[in-house]
Amino acid sequence: MNEKLKPYYDRYDKAFETNDIRELAYLNQFANDVDIRKWDREFICKSMAEKDGVLKKGEKEFYINDCGVVTNPNVLSFVDKRCKAMIETAPIDGKWYNGCSFMDASSGFASGVSKCGSAFDTEKEAVADVAKRGMEWFAQRSAFIVRELKAITQPQLVQLSLFDF
Repeated sequence: MNEKLKPYYDRYDKAFETNDIRELAYLNQFANDVDIRKWDREFICKSMAEKDGVLKKGEKEFYINDCGVVTNPNVLSFVDKRCKAMIETAPIDGKWYNGCSFMDASSGFASGVSKCGSAFDTEKEAVADVAKRGMEWFAQRSAFIVRELKAITQPQLVQLSLFDF
């Protein structure tokens, strides 16, 4: 459970334990169903946290399974005729970690996102690290995927304006 949401889960649970009409009425404004028996606890708690500014609206929450692997990472995917590259990233304890899946018609390898790998300060650094490994692996397999991986590791050019209109 996300530590940021713990107070909201506690408030939700207490409202039902004590049957506090005022608290239930407050929770009702976040409910996505009129029937109290069908209320989505997680949705209501996230909505309260967004209203209070604890969570940003639409902020993605990452989940880690019992083995320490992120089950819903951010994914970049590149597919060629017979090859596929997937780059996965997720934050764990304030640092960014990466995983990947590289495949061609006859071989491949994959690793999930977990704290077993290197930690990075930004998601962009984590993507660049795994993209470099992908370029080496795909060097003899797919020129298209190598080009795509190079494109995401190169800095983006930005045009600056000399005059402010």
